Amino acid sequence: MGIAWKLTADFNNQRHLFSNTITTNYLIETYICSCGDTFFILKYSQQKLDYRCKTCNNKLYYDANHAINSIDDFLNKNKKMTIVYESKIQTNETDITVLCTTSIPTRIDFFNKKVIFSHKQLYSLSLKLNGDIEENYLIRLDQKLLLNIKENLTKYIEASDFFHLPKPNDEKLTLNMASFFLKNKHLKNFDFYYWDNINSLKKQELYINTALQEISNLPKAKSIKKAVYKNYVYQILHYKKFTFKFIKIFCKHIKDINILEKLLSLKFTKSIYQHTDEYKLNILMMFLTTQYTDKQILKLFSHYRIRINTEFFYHTMGLYMLAKESIKSNFTKVSCTPETLHGEFLRCFQVPSHKHIHNKVFHYSATDKNRCIQLDNYQIKLPKTGLELHRWSTILHNCITNYSQKITSRKSTIYGFFKNDKLLFIAEVSNDNIIEVAQKYNAKLTPNQNILLEKWHNLSLKGTIR
Repeated sequence: MGIAWKLTADFNNQRHLFSNTITTNYLIETYICSCGDTFFILKYSQQKLDYRCKTCNNKLYYDANHAINSIDDFLNKNKKMTIVYESKIQTNETDITVLCTTSIPTRIDFFNKKVIFSHKQLYSLSLKLNGDIEENYLIRLDQKLLLNIKENLTKYIEASDFFHLPKPNDEKLTLNMASFFLKNKHLKNFDFYYWDNINSLKKQELYINTALQEISNLPKAKSIKKAVYKNYVYQILHYKKFTFKFIKIFCKHIKDINILEKLLSLKFTKSIYQHTDEYKLNILMMFLTTQYTDKQILKLFSHYRIRINTEFFYHTMGLYMLAKESIKSNFTKVSCTPETLHGEFLRCFQVPSHKHIHNKVFHYSATDKNRCIQLDNYQIKLPKTGLELHRWSTILHNCITNYSQKITSRKSTIYGFFKNDKLLFIAEVSNDNIIEVAQKYNAKLTPNQNILLEKWHNLSLKGTIR
């Protein structure tokens, strides 16, 4: 069912038997009902009518003159109306566009009793040859309708091969996929859509095999080529994303072919693959290769691939970046395991700061002290001295020693949460807000610890938990 319209026209502008001899003050009101019935009424300009369709008794008709003069204002004032859309696809040398229009009566031929309709554009969606997606609309389309329009556009792109894009494997082409390949015309295989950091590859014609060769530093050994390909297949199948930073860094720094093959065969978590900073990983590997053998590095990363050691991995990289100057001067070679390496980096990080804070005594307000309570088998405490803060940092393997200046200047306060006299986590409070919490190795709190923290917050603080 369409829209019921009312179109008003000046009788003097119509062709009729006396059009060249007389002028009247008549108007023609044309009622185009959604049931298909059309009725013409000749009336005085000031005459008011209350028309009902003789076929279906409909009395609701939308003002076509308003829509003709200002479609956006008309749509804004008739938001509840159900608009009937028509869509069509247009192409030219530079883009492909789907137009969404609605038909509005714009003119009448009173002599022949005809109504002439025109299409008013309400929405357009274009995909440009350069990959840009452009949308223009006068009305917010229903999400299901919008999805249907996009699907029809991509079906046309795929069926017509308009842009000569790489062919999808066993999945539907999407508008974002088409846009990606138009912006990266040098990529010749569809799976490149799932590659991370694609901009780091050379801007030349690339297929999957040549790109894998490039990121792995053009290895000659067949075993390495095979291991790289298996790594790629594993990530695509399990994570629907390929991140090659580990392949690139391992191939750059590890010289032993057998060890390199085993490193490339390690299966890391999705989080480690996709969230590891390539620059930090490269800097850490540069250090590790000066201190440890390739075999020891393999053992270390074999531990990091286990989900429970993910936090070790992130925090160890972060610590090295913070403390690399101190590590150069103070590093003592320890066993190459996640725990010991992290502990040694932390010790080096604390060397410059802990020497001058050990004798520092912290002073707190009565409000700060009143928050030190016993709650659900937990004791909440404040560090009394820099030495005690340093001990907390050592227990939790984090950098809170560095917070001594913030405590002294009263910018924030560190609270320790103990259970059975064992420090389990800390909370940083500033202006009545909890701004940071962390347990060992800066890991997130457990659900039970979060419940305890919220209970303490409700009892002791006025602000929020960020």
